[in-house]
Amino acid sequence: MSINIGYFFNADATLPEVAKLLDRVLGCHFEPYQGDDSDLFCRLLSLETSLCIHHLEDDADLDFTRHRYELDTRTSAGAADIRQVQLGLMAMLPSILQLRAGITSGILVYDVGRLLARYEMRDDKFFDTISSRPVTFPDHVHHVFQRVPAA
Repeated sequence: MSINIGYFFNADATLPEVAKLLDRVLGCHFEPYQGDDSDLFCRLLSLETSLCIHHLEDDADLDFTRHRYELDTRTSAGAADIRQVQLGLMAMLPSILQLRAGITSGILVYDVGRLLARYEMRDDKFFDTISSRPVTFPDHVHHVFQRVPAA
């Protein structure tokens, strides 16, 4: 079984511009997946990573329609040994994007069905409204790990 963890966010830029920004900030190189310019792909720390304009509908507390872009990592069944790395990276990634790319809000979602974190700026601090705490490390990673269903 594969696991996806997605960060849904907004940016005042086109998909190719967002890809270039993330390439610079994350040190990766997004390219069209199988020639599809609307689905960009790279490997980030051995993780399958995609960037796209998503088309998901809202579902309970998952307010997908408030966010235009999805940055998603996927681990296949054969890559299950790096799932903790995947989760740790994705718990840190919104802060990296806030500090280096100016992306100040979004949601972190486990397998398109479980809200792990909701980010916004409060009093000039990056804040997770799910934990009701400013994002600090390693505390935030610990809180995100606690929200993932046991395997």
